[in-house]
Amino acid sequence: MKLSLSALSLHLWLLSSTMIASVVSDSSASQVASHIANSVHESAAPKGSIAEQSLEKLMAQRKDSDADTQGKSTPVPILTIHFGHKDSPVPEGAQQDYGQLFHENSTLGLGWGWNCDLHKIGSTRERDVGDKYLRSFVIPDRHGKCAVSVPVWRVSLPAGSYTVRFSTTDTKNYEGASNQGCRVQGVPVGDLPAENSCAQGEDNACLVLRNVTVEEGGTFEIRGAYQAQCSGVNYVAFYTASDETAVALSTFSPIVKNVVDDSVAQSDPELNEFLLSIADENRDVIVTSVNAGYIDFAMNWLCSISKMGITNYFLVATGKYSYTWHGLSFQLVMNRDLLRNLPICRC
Repeated sequence: MKLSLSALSLHLWLLSSTMIASVVSDSSASQVASHIANSVHESAAPKGSIAEQSLEKLMAQRKDSDADTQGKSTPVPILTIHFGHKDSPVPEGAQQDYGQLFHENSTLGLGWGWNCDLHKIGSTRERDVGDKYLRSFVIPDRHGKCAVSVPVWRVSLPAGSYTVRFSTTDTKNYEGASNQGCRVQGVPVGDLPAENSCAQGEDNACLVLRNVTVEEGGTFEIRGAYQAQCSGVNYVAFYTASDETAVALSTFSPIVKNVVDDSVAQSDPELNEFLLSIADENRDVIVTSVNAGYIDFAMNWLCSISKMGITNYFLVATGKYSYTWHGLSFQLVMNRDLLRNLPICRC
């Protein structure tokens, strides 16, 4: 019997994520302003919590009624702002921010900008790889030169509720970029669940907030600093608040369990036997990894799942030190009784 790695149920704790060109249906600035004014509706202010913004339940509902969502087009945003160099290209109909201080745009009737002149201190970037609209972005105070403790970007949107698409994509530094410290209208976007991802193609760090509110006389804001794990701001797009829009923007695909694809089925008998020896009755296997710096974390995790009676797991040691720690090597994950004898783990 073969077991496909694609059939494994991978329980991941994410430390986090083709550009979808964000355009406004009306290209002239005056039409944009009119569209914004007429599109936003008033509603009760959300709590600004992860639970309020999560698409988890909505995505589960969509899974049960795929027929109702097929063929529906994604609505165009009522305002899109791209961040980057002063001369960076932006999609047709989108507006530009190149790190300048907050200022009024008299044509649009809106104001936007930062509380620190990021353009002046050289905190904008344009990469030499990737989509031409995604390769430029603003870094919130890359070298700590701002007089303020936390860089904040604001836009004076009309009061109302919005669905927001927000990207921190860096086309050259996929692994080093982080949005963990970025907050969008008070919401820590790094804590949003996988269902809120709108990542697609090169735009790998895109997230959706389903319903954020701008109060009367207030502003919409993005805050965070490079030194506090908010490594960049690529673009932000605003839509009239709608659960349907939020779901349509999400690119999340749930893991399909117990499906073996012959094209990727295991051909190695020894590996297949190993996986089957660990898998539970549903043929699910939990896989995670550990290196030298996370051994304590891994031991705490092992203690917890041991108490829960979970046994269908194994760890991949990514270095010699973690593999040979306490001289246990592979037995660390195969012989659960050893866990109870370790001083660090009193299960």
